[in-house]
Amino acid sequence: LSDSVGDRMRRMEAPPKGSALERAELIAIVLFGLASVAAVIGIHPLRTPDSASYLKVDLLGRSERLWTVPVIFRSLPNDTWRVGVQTAIFIGAWVLCARTVASLVANRVLRAMAVVSVLCLGLAAIDWNVIILSESLVNSLTVAGLATWLRLDRRPTQANAAAFVATAVLWTFTRQANVLLIVPIAFVVALASVRHRRCLRWVAAALAIVAV
Repeated sequence: LSDSVGDRMRRMEAPPKGSALERAELIAIVLFGLASVAAVIGIHPLRTPDSASYLKVDLLGRSERLWTVPVIFRSLPNDTWRVGVQTAIFIGAWVLCARTVASLVANRVLRAMAVVSVLCLGLAAIDWNVIILSESLVNSLTVAGLATWLRLDRRPTQANAAAFVATAVLWTFTRQANVLLIVPIAFVVALASVRHRRCLRWVAAALAIVAV
């Protein structure tokens, strides 16, 4: 019985290979990626008075900014590269979220519509990718965090747990406000670990350490 249920779950995750709906999902993802790239091509990266503060790395918390964004920015040679990396993370996060949300929908037509709807929602945040601030990475990591949490809740595997923890840690140290928000998030994960003890126990512990 458990095998038959598992087989049905796996069949629900994606349309049949080569189907029209699968091609529609793929086309939507490709168009989203092209639109995201086109939105930054030829546009000079924008800086604000706060941009310089995101280029100062201090892992001990003595800097004005926490370390996630400065580490990424300082590892890149110039603002053009920073915009490119922000755009790549943006595309990956929203595509992951769209596919994850779609996998929760049983009806294949509604699943394709879910992919398109989530990607269209992502286009509303596309302008942040050309600005050298934390907004683009915060938005992308928030979306990726939601997607990895949904995947972990549905399938509590070690890989999904590791992906969620990594995303949550990066998201936590993008802004000071996120450090406060991780406390209730860690509490929710701890409650969820009651249901998925084997894989979520160490996830809850990791987030609790971050919260402390």
